Amino acid sequence: MRTAALLFAAALVAVATSAAYVGHALGRAEGWTIDRRFAIRGARTPKDVAVVAVDAASLGELHERWPLPRRVHAEVLRRVANDGPRAVAVDIQFTERTDEADDNALISAVADADRGTSAHVVLGTTEVSTTGHTAVLGGDAVVRRSGAAVGFIGLPVDRGGVLRQLAWGSSTTTPDGGPAVPLESIALVAAGRATGRETTRSELASPTTIAYAGPAGTVPTYSYADVLGGRVAESALAGKVVVIGATAPALQDVHRTPVGPMSGPEIQANAVETALHGFPLKPSRSRALLLIVLLSFLVPVASLLLRWRWCLLMAAVTAVLYLVAAQISFDHGVLLAVTWPLLALALGTLVAAFLRPRTYR
Repeated sequence: MRTAALLFAAALVAVATSAAYVGHALGRAEGWTIDRRFAIRGARTPKDVAVVAVDAASLGELHERWPLPRRVHAEVLRRVANDGPRAVAVDIQFTERTDEADDNALISAVADADRGTSAHVVLGTTEVSTTGHTAVLGGDAVVRRSGAAVGFIGLPVDRGGVLRQLAWGSSTTTPDGGPAVPLESIALVAAGRATGRETTRSELASPTTIAYAGPAGTVPTYSYADVLGGRVAESALAGKVVVIGATAPALQDVHRTPVGPMSGPEIQANAVETALHGFPLKPSRSRALLLIVLLSFLVPVASLLLRWRWCLLMAAVTAVLYLVAAQISFDHGVLLAVTWPLLALALGTLVAAFLRPRTYR
């Protein structure tokens, strides 16, 4: 009878902890473990992306205030495209009309880059209608004629304001609260344009962890003014997905990430790199639930066979080995849940402490 009660209690632990996992309770604690795993792993220089940054030095050299004239963006885009990147993601929103000549210069540059070179241009926006349309460059028809694409530049914000995840796209709703047509993430569109393989919504049905290469400055970054002035070697951007965007602190496009403060364009570059390499830190719900069940029953079952001091030793060793395994797997691109399996182990141990057979007390 006591054995049945012990196994039943372990099953309740597995169910409760699984429910906590599915409901993402303790999500902030799990995010903290991911941050620590990035810190332990260290930085890795990505080879497939680069950033062209509108930094403070560029604004000073150009003697221009933000937003920069679109004719300047047009010239930079032409220079980047001529260097042979696989795709160019522009993390700057062009939804309002400005000077007509400047607007037309940018539209021409986008069209020339997409048709006249190997570069595929993806323009970014955060403004999406409930039907999935945007006003980029004056509307979807203009974008289609130019041969470009549009992607959503917003990212999910975890508790604490940290950008850890990449979602498939926007999540707007209709006025009556129903689902609207989403716009695919700019990172996914750019990666798809570069490889010729699109990411379907079912493939990324839930957000995945961005596999950050390292802290700010890890992604190869080149000054916008240097590109405009022809001071960046062609080989620096050739064959890469290039993200163009503002990094100057005064422009306030800096966000919290698991690896420290980082500009929006560099975050997008990390997201592109994540997509190019098949979402290496994509969580597996089935794997997490299996681990929760196994660790829920580990000590209760062991307590039926072993003396209690050996059960406690087993629980401690299992916890340490699991943390080591989680870090090693993370270093090799596999994300194991940590908070919920270890919670299951702890609760299972408590259950065993109260309900284990008297013979082994």
